[in-house]
Amino acid sequence: MKKLFPFLMFGLLVFNACKKENGSSNVDSTGVVVVEKTVNADGASMTIDAFTVDIPKNAFSTATSISLSKASDKPFGTNQKSDIYFVNNLPENIYSPIILSMSGFKETDDVKILIVEKSFISSLNKEVLNYRFAPHVYVNGKLQISMSVSSCNNTKSAEIVNAGSNPMAVGILAVASHATYISAQGHFRITFPSSALDGAMDLAQYLEEAYTNYSSSPLTFSYAARTTWPVEVSLCPLENTVYGYMSASVWGDNSASMSFNLNKISDKAELRITAGHEFMHFVQNLYDPRNRFSKAKIAPAQLWIDEATAVWAEYMYSTAPNYISDVRKGNEMSPFGAIIKVATDGASLNGYGMSAMVKYLVAQQGVGIVTKIYEKVLAGEKPAEAIRLATGKSYYEWYGQFMDQYVRGKIYSDLAISGLVGNKSDGFTITAAKDSVKSYISQYGQLQSKIYITNLNADAFSPTASLEFQIKSPNTEMLNVYKFNNSTIENVGQHLNFVSIPNIKTIAQDGYKILTLVTNQKYDYTSDAAQNIELITRVKERKGFKSFSISMGTYCYYKMKYSNGTSNTGSKSYTLYMQGIPCTQKDNIIIASWDGTYEYPRKGTATFTLNSNNTVDFTIEDVGDLGAAITTSSISGTAVPQSYDGVMSRTYQVADSYSVLQSASFKSVYSGFTDETTGFFNDSNSGPKSLRIDFNY
Repeated sequence: MKKLFPFLMFGLLVFNACKKENGSSNVDSTGVVVVEKTVNADGASMTIDAFTVDIPKNAFSTATSISLSKASDKPFGTNQKSDIYFVNNLPENIYSPIILSMSGFKETDDVKILIVEKSFISSLNKEVLNYRFAPHVYVNGKLQISMSVSSCNNTKSAEIVNAGSNPMAVGILAVASHATYISAQGHFRITFPSSALDGAMDLAQYLEEAYTNYSSSPLTFSYAARTTWPVEVSLCPLENTVYGYMSASVWGDNSASMSFNLNKISDKAELRITAGHEFMHFVQNLYDPRNRFSKAKIAPAQLWIDEATAVWAEYMYSTAPNYISDVRKGNEMSPFGAIIKVATDGASLNGYGMSAMVKYLVAQQGVGIVTKIYEKVLAGEKPAEAIRLATGKSYYEWYGQFMDQYVRGKIYSDLAISGLVGNKSDGFTITAAKDSVKSYISQYGQLQSKIYITNLNADAFSPTASLEFQIKSPNTEMLNVYKFNNSTIENVGQHLNFVSIPNIKTIAQDGYKILTLVTNQKYDYTSDAAQNIELITRVKERKGFKSFSISMGTYCYYKMKYSNGTSNTGSKSYTLYMQGIPCTQKDNIIIASWDGTYEYPRKGTATFTLNSNNTVDFTIEDVGDLGAAITTSSISGTAVPQSYDGVMSRTYQVADSYSVLQSASFKSVYSGFTDETTGFFNDSNSGPKSLRIDFNY
């Protein structure tokens, strides 16, 4: 049980008698018009029943037809003490506050006034009536509130005007048995049924947690666009599937509010996550560059990235070590779509799935990348361009890598293999040697990925057969090829336009199938035109590699021994360079031996093992006669990754040889002294230290 005294001492809690809350707040009508009047510069007072609106002189710049309406809906059940009254057709700019009053109550009555506004909720993709508390004063027997806009320099967007919408309508209603509670840091005022105090206190704590998280380093979002606090937050019945939402307001950023489902507050873990999610939307609204009308009435172009970011942020409010939001379920395939052309209708759902992209970018560039993206949005950039500018990278530099990690479950683990297979674009089965070539031609939108499945029959392949995948007329595509079964998926090849899988017979015998992921990494700010991409799959018979080359550098400690018995030690670079050494291949083993002139007289042996994960292990022994010295080199390494696989050659390489070398020793015998290594000197500032192995057919 939470204690009340810290909050009562500051007088921030208004507590009333307990009554059960009934009904639902899913009301979407502004009711029936009762009275209408043209209001000019002289102002006016209009009344229906217990509701009065007072419009002062010069509040409107032009004569305006104002109507009053009422709705008899009871979203607050027996706690509702009035009809819902609306003043409609208010002009876009109001230059003096208007006064809304309700009579029939005593100053001591247990009554709260709620402002009612019809706003577009992006995540619901519809307009709903939302309710927020309004502090009132008691004047001449009436409960009064004052309404003013944050600024008067906004105009209705063409979209709103053309739709014939009425952005500026506001209503009020009276409710009883409700309390208000202000959070400890004063940023949120929760209005709630008096019986829900514990839930209100929990919600206040969770919202303050989100406030701190998003304004602190490394995110450091700015809240400067909001100039008055606290934010009004309502605990009220919502649709059963809705946990909460943020509501923008035509009255400006200072009137934006939040609503949470009263019927969900017993689940504290979910309430905390929802608070973090919805306050992220609140922050995003502050970075929305559109005017107050558009924010409150039309889904933004950045809706998908708004939802993606809010879903990503949920992990901050969960104790689960590998948290995955429930809203991702059913939306896991969203990253495969063309995000540039996401329609408003499905944008929120696409955004839930695109949370994977946000998580990937955070892993690559740090949490601050999120704020950088929204700074670009605030500057007027569309979401895809905002991402490009914030990351400082073109999409072709990273989008295919992101998709690869996503497919392999390295970002979120909820992308099932069955889901990948079920969403394939095409595929075929290699049942015999004659099934050697398959071509797929398909239209791709920008940043769209497609899946192709190749079923394998081991009897169709010879031991030396390879399975090749090639993009015809490549541009900015990325090829990722995987072997998979019902439980595992493993990348066996990645390149911009060509991947060759050796030992395909063994892969088939092990029960694997092949999944090919083609990603169109093209992005054009000026056009979202689609393009045709052709993928060619073929079985290729090869007799094995004929020669190899190696270029390697490493930094080692050494000891110089002189014929006079003296010596010295130090560290320096050593290299091994061999070009066009003959070799033979059997299955996945390549062996070589040489005794002749290759740059200079030398002899030695080498063994290479081609691994199924597209890496190579190796050992090399080489003795060379340089004239001035006899050199002996002995090196071994493991898991050197493949970087290229073409029609005539294959390359394995790393930028840092220390990451793959298991051993390396060098000895040079000169007339009068011997130079011999004694171990690695792994210094990031020392070089050269790269390693490259090339095999040629």
